[in-house]
Amino acid sequence: MMSLVLDEHGVFLGKRGRSLYVKTPDGTKSRRSTYNLNEVVVTCRCTISSSAIRLLAQNGIPVVYVSRGKPYALLHPFFNHGTVHTRREQLAAFRDSRGIHLAKRFVQGAMVNKERLLKYLGGNREDTSPNEAARLSKIAGRINELVEKLDKDWDTLSTARNQLMGIEARAAKYYFKGLQLIVPDEFNFEARERRPAKDPVNSMLSYGYAVLYSRALIAIAACGLEPFAGFLHTDRSGKPSLVLDMVEEFRQVAVDRTIIRLITHQQVEPDSFHLEGGAVMMDDETRRTLLRELLEGMNGEVRCEGNKKRKLNRVIMRQSRKLVRFLIGKSNTYEPYEFRW
Repeated sequence: MMSLVLDEHGVFLGKRGRSLYVKTPDGTKSRRSTYNLNEVVVTCRCTISSSAIRLLAQNGIPVVYVSRGKPYALLHPFFNHGTVHTRREQLAAFRDSRGIHLAKRFVQGAMVNKERLLKYLGGNREDTSPNEAARLSKIAGRINELVEKLDKDWDTLSTARNQLMGIEARAAKYYFKGLQLIVPDEFNFEARERRPAKDPVNSMLSYGYAVLYSRALIAIAACGLEPFAGFLHTDRSGKPSLVLDMVEEFRQVAVDRTIIRLITHQQVEPDSFHLEGGAVMMDDETRRTLLRELLEGMNGEVRCEGNKKRKLNRVIMRQSRKLVRFLIGKSNTYEPYEFRW
C-alpha cells in the first residue's frame, strides 16, 4: 500500500477514466492508479476535483490534510458497517475493568518498544562503540524494571491513569537519555521538548508523530471507534485521546528509528533548520525528505508475533481491529504491538 503526497502549491488532482490525474504548476502531468493506494496526504494549497473525491471514496481511500506536520482534517468515505455497538461498548468500558486493562496495555506497548529500540541500537554498536552499547543496554534494563510495575491492580480508571502516566513518564525520561548518546552534539538534543521544539531532533519528532497521528486516526475511524474517547489519555475538548493512546505503541517503530537513521547516516544536517516564532523549524527540502522516509517506512514491513512480516500500515489497522474485538467481547485481552527485529 502506498501514499500519494500533494506537497507543491497549486497542484491539481483530478480524474481521468478510472485513474487519478495529477497536474503540477509547471504543466507536468501524470496518472496514478487507485490500486494499492492507501491514502492521499495534502500538505499544500491545491485543488481536488469532485470527481477525484468520488473515485477516492469509491475505493475507500481517505484524504488527510496536514499543516506544519499536524493533521487538521480527514476526508473519509462513509462507513459501510455498524459502529453503534462498537461505540457503546467503547464508552461503557470507561466504567469497568476493560478501560483499566487497555490503559495498562497501551503503556506496556510504549515502554517495551522504548526498551527494545534501545537494545537494537546498542546491538548495532557493540563492535564500533562498546561503551555506548553498554550504556544503552543499562538504560534499557531500567525501562524493563518499570514494565514490571504495570502488574499492579487499580480500582478505577482515573486512579490507573495517574499512576500509569507517571510510570511511562519515567520510562520516557530514561529513553530520551539513551537517544542523547546516539545523536551528535551539534543537534543540541537534550530532552523531549514539544511546544515549542527547541532543537532539530524535537522538530522532526513532533512532525513525525503528527504524521503517525493521521495514520492512527484513519485506522480508528475505519473501525468505527470514537477518536476522542481514549483510556490512557484524559478527555479534553478537541483532544483525540484514543488516537494518542493508539500511537503509543508505534512511536519507536514508525518515527523514532527513521529519524535516528536519517541523522546517523547524515541525510539530515543541523544547518537545515531555522528559528521561527521561537520554534526550530525544518526547511522545505528536509521536511519533504522526512515525510517521504516516514511514509516509506510505514508502507514497509515489520516483524510481528510468530516472526511474521506485515506492512506497518496494516499492523496499525490490525491493532485497531483488535481493540474493537476486545471491546465487543470477541477477545479476552488486548495485546499491544511490540517491536521485533
